Amino acid sequence: MSLSFTVGGHYPITANRFWDEVFFTEIYTKELFLNGLKFPAVEILKCEKRSDGETHRSLKVTPRLNLPTALKRLVKGGLLYVEIGVFDPDSKVFKSTITVPASPKLLIINTQMRFVDSPSGGCDRHVQFDVRSSTFGIAKLVEKTAKAVLTQQYNAAESFSRHWIKSHVKPD
Repeated sequence: MSLSFTVGGHYPITANRFWDEVFFTEIYTKELFLNGLKFPAVEILKCEKRSDGETHRSLKVTPRLNLPTALKRLVKGGLLYVEIGVFDPDSKVFKSTITVPASPKLLIINTQMRFVDSPSGGCDRHVQFDVRSSTFGIAKLVEKTAKAVLTQQYNAAESFSRHWIKSHVKPD
């Protein structure tokens, strides 16, 4: 079983500029997770642009979460996740998989993120999520909680990113 949903957003620069000047930069990534989302830790394991134009990025993240009591017991001592993603320069899509190494059945999240230039300026973000849990007895609760958390976090990321872009990136 899985839960699919989409989260949108709008950014004040073109899609190409967002990918090239923001998304894959170390400073933006660290500031987004540590300052924007107030996560305790983020580590960039890899961020590499290959000769074919693909960018491969891996992150290890400790999020700040408010979980239902039933889930808190599963993640005693906190939750750490790993995101492994690839940006395809032809389709302009970043596909990633998020897993919880300490509890592989708890949660797997597959994402497809794209930015499309908006006729009114800037660009629109579209993130398609496929959330899966195979944790016996509470899979639906895990998926429902993941949807709520991801929606809140991606909305917060949009707000932080708009402010960050205004102070770090030259206007279009």
